[in-house]
Amino acid sequence: MFRVAPMQNPARGRKAQEIAFPAPTGGWITNRNLAMPNGQNMPQGAEVLENYFPTASGAVLRRGSRTYAELGQDNEPVTTMFKYVVGNNRKLFASTSSTVYDITSITQAYNISIGVQDEWTLALDEDEESDTIGENSTVGNEVIEDAGSGNWSTVQFATTGGTFLLGVNGASVGFIYDGADFHLIEGDEDELFPGITFPDGSTLTSADLSYVWAYKNRLWFLQKESMTAWYLPVDQIGGELTPLRLGSEFGRGGALIIGQTWSLEGGAEGGLSEQVVFITNEGEVAVYQGSNPADSADWRKVGVYRIGIPLGSKALIRAGGDLLIATTLGLVALSQAIQVDFAALASTAVSYPIDVPWNEAIRTRGQSGWSCALWAEQQMAIVSPPILSGYASDVFVSNARTGAWCRFTNWPITCIETFNGRLLFGTKDGFIKDAMVGGTDDGTPFTGSYIPLFSDGGSPTSMKTAKLARATIRSAAQVNVKLSCRFDFNTNLPAPPSVEPIPPGNEWNNAEWNQSLWDSGRAAIVSQQRYSVSGSGQRVAPVLQITSGSTVPLDAEIVALAVTCEVGEIFT
Repeated sequence: MFRVAPMQNPARGRKAQEIAFPAPTGGWITNRNLAMPNGQNMPQGAEVLENYFPTASGAVLRRGSRTYAELGQDNEPVTTMFKYVVGNNRKLFASTSSTVYDITSITQAYNISIGVQDEWTLALDEDEESDTIGENSTVGNEVIEDAGSGNWSTVQFATTGGTFLLGVNGASVGFIYDGADFHLIEGDEDELFPGITFPDGSTLTSADLSYVWAYKNRLWFLQKESMTAWYLPVDQIGGELTPLRLGSEFGRGGALIIGQTWSLEGGAEGGLSEQVVFITNEGEVAVYQGSNPADSADWRKVGVYRIGIPLGSKALIRAGGDLLIATTLGLVALSQAIQVDFAALASTAVSYPIDVPWNEAIRTRGQSGWSCALWAEQQMAIVSPPILSGYASDVFVSNARTGAWCRFTNWPITCIETFNGRLLFGTKDGFIKDAMVGGTDDGTPFTGSYIPLFSDGGSPTSMKTAKLARATIRSAAQVNVKLSCRFDFNTNLPAPPSVEPIPPGNEWNNAEWNQSLWDSGRAAIVSQQRYSVSGSGQRVAPVLQITSGSTVPLDAEIVALAVTCEVGEIFT
């Protein structure tokens, strides 16, 4: 008699599973539940999204930047850019700490020094005292010199007598630009410009005015380091200022740093209701309606609200009639601040998806000197923290249409302006850069990096061992893609891929003479490349890196990523 041994279950083999990661149309997200990164009706988000701009259908590798002008010869930081636009009369200006330059038309991007000589000079110096042979970019284009500050606040203002640009900086006499010439705002009247004066007995001058804007066809000013606003008569660029003292309205103290016009839907008369807002450096906002503060029947307070501490006088974006203000709570829409309790305001901020890096930037780079701009033609909102030694020159960028965020690296922005459909920014070493052009940052390659939010593939406790990764990319030319994997929330980036030359196309300065069509575009290339990858963990995310290093922009768009893993048993 014998006993039959029971059969052992054969070892169950590991099964292969492909985990898909669509394009990160949800943008860079730092505060989504790690265990449920892609919940119901949530677009694909990214743990890392550097130098890719999220769109409604994908994410596109940004273009580069190129030097447009060099201000002066001392490499001082560019502090402000501003423009004057009336019909075909379009002017662009840029300032250092003491000098304003006309940079509308620049023929030489850099100062070029070839050598020196004894008796004569080829340098484009007004005083012809230099012995340098070469060319200067903006020397000779000075329109204001010896100013006490470069932190200009400007407004374009139309009256029955013309359209003017006014500027103040809180340290030196302000200016009026009439479309052809600059005039100082002075107390003495002259034939063309009556000047701006203060009431009898006052010792203030225009050098005490730090901010200017227009509301209800009046010019308004803020007095520096005070709670007093000043306004001129209707339709005038000069005359005696009238004070509006607001100290009693703000319980947290501080000083006024921003004034703006704001449109709120659903005013007393129906439709859009125009308001004027006064913002302090302690994060309080007073809102008023009416045209004439001297007439109680035509002036009333709407309310006082808190928004978080503003991150500087240039830390705001006008989006339609609304105002977005960069604060310690995030990029806050004023329309939300009047509806939501201050304690809950942070979660309604436009920048809420990136509140972790936003707060880190405030901690490391300070609560002042931030710059914001909206590039309407590309639906791109840019928020730049101040440039500090020892910290990366990163900027926060949002798709103004979808609200998705990303980070652009290696753009040392000190101020931003849009002009003739272009985006330009100033740098800390005195250069004006043309943004989103070409395929390098002034010859320096840059890398786009994307790590999607980690996925458990529907099996949170199973071990996944990565074998293959696939990237679907649409681009203007064949690109050198590097794919790898990261596991369990490790977002350290590997070394970037090398730069590979792009075959000549038909772009200007890159085409073959007598063989290419004039400035014809490239046909889009869709590639689906597979790469061997390795590593294991319970949650997986592929890493996509593309380096742009050619004069031609790659315009590489992420369509989708996928990782094929061997999935083990539960709790293995």
